[in-house]
Amino acid sequence: GNAVTVDLDFALGTVRVSDDVVFEFGSAFGISDGPPPAGLSYTMGCPPRASDNPANDPDTGCVYSTISSMLDTRRLASTNPNGMQLAKQGESTYVRGFFEADDFNDGEERVVISRDWSGIELVIIGEESKDPEFAKVFGQLPHGDLHSGAAADILSVEVLGLTEKSFKGLKRSVSWDGWFDEYGEVDRKTAGRLLANFRGQPHDPPSSYKFFRGTPIGKGANFNYWYSGWLATIGENMGWDFDQTALAVNRYRERFSVAEQWRLEQIRHGCEHGWVELPDGHRRYRMEATQEWLIHWLRKWPIDDFESQHEGFNGVVHEIARKISKRSHNQLVNSKVQGLCAALMKRTINRLRAAFAAKGWTKRDVRIMIPIHDELVFSVRRKLVHEFLTLTEHIMADHKDLFPTLALDSSPAIGLNFEPWNAIKAPLGQVELYEPPKLIVGDKLADTRLDRDGVDLVLDYLFHSKMKAAA
Repeated sequence: GNAVTVDLDFALGTVRVSDDVVFEFGSAFGISDGPPPAGLSYTMGCPPRASDNPANDPDTGCVYSTISSMLDTRRLASTNPNGMQLAKQGESTYVRGFFEADDFNDGEERVVISRDWSGIELVIIGEESKDPEFAKVFGQLPHGDLHSGAAADILSVEVLGLTEKSFKGLKRSVSWDGWFDEYGEVDRKTAGRLLANFRGQPHDPPSSYKFFRGTPIGKGANFNYWYSGWLATIGENMGWDFDQTALAVNRYRERFSVAEQWRLEQIRHGCEHGWVELPDGHRRYRMEATQEWLIHWLRKWPIDDFESQHEGFNGVVHEIARKISKRSHNQLVNSKVQGLCAALMKRTINRLRAAFAAKGWTKRDVRIMIPIHDELVFSVRRKLVHEFLTLTEHIMADHKDLFPTLALDSSPAIGLNFEPWNAIKAPLGQVELYEPPKLIVGDKLADTRLDRDGVDLVLDYLFHSKMKAAA
């Protein structure tokens, strides 16, 4: 092909091909040893169990996805195949079980370890907005609980008298009568919603707490509201009309009022300038949010004759423009959050690779298999597990230039393959080391952060299960 001359600007962190084509790589990332410039791509390999899979490299047994950074937010993406579509929940989770740790036929035992930043998008919103409610939760390790308060505020639209305190009381109540007796301010007549899930299946109090605190209400609101400014899905799930949903939205905004002002400011700035700026100085552009774009759009369909027969056409054009503009307002906030996620992931990969090299670890010792959204997946030699966990915990949490006030946390999971652990379906799958099951670690350590001895319990369980399966 033809040769292309490019200009590298390390101060700005750009690769300039022409006046119209400029890629960002970030001055902190470097080029010679680290992730490639944004807009370019590279490959990372995951070894699946089925060695005769036609998609595998016959020499290494790996499937090599192309990892790129060409999304508007510059987050990493995966293609051919898309490893980021490996579902962690649902009917297709078994596919993760096909991906195992490396095997070099050298007699060494290896495991699959993944680490993902806990609630990173919410930590970013809290860091950027300086909202005190977020600071209470994410200002220390381990992180506190952001979801219960949100769930209580939203549910109180229907369940009169419900507060965060009474909602949290569900998790330790053994009966509904006992809970109502303890929290007499809750109106029994309107509390029927708490007694069952959306399918009508009955709940005991702890199950009700877990369900409504999770994705259906509390967690769902926290992860969805900031990109839409509304709680449409929750209102639909609850069967609410517009007024009830609006009341829930207002209560949510009141709880996180400082963060709400930050969200509106990102939209205002983006509408005026067409971009938002990240803490590292990079900008993410959304020109369709500006008045300039709207004028340009409407000029594409000039109509000099404003007779009645054109009113419908004008209405359609304006409605399309309104929806595009409205969507771009939400994308401005998304670009700010996802753009910072992208910077965090790329910097971390670069620092991890440098740290591994400094310790003299080769790819036979530790290898990055693939990044998946806010998660990194590794193949690790068993004898290095403890040292690896300590090192990666520090590197993934140490980003004070991007997160000067709030604490980053990354939760590890370990297994002989990449499937989430299940005693029946996936006994060799990944066990969450910060929420281990009592079947493996016992009642005392269940759902706690494991120390070195606790991790050894998990490792022994996994390799013993492997021996049983092979017997």
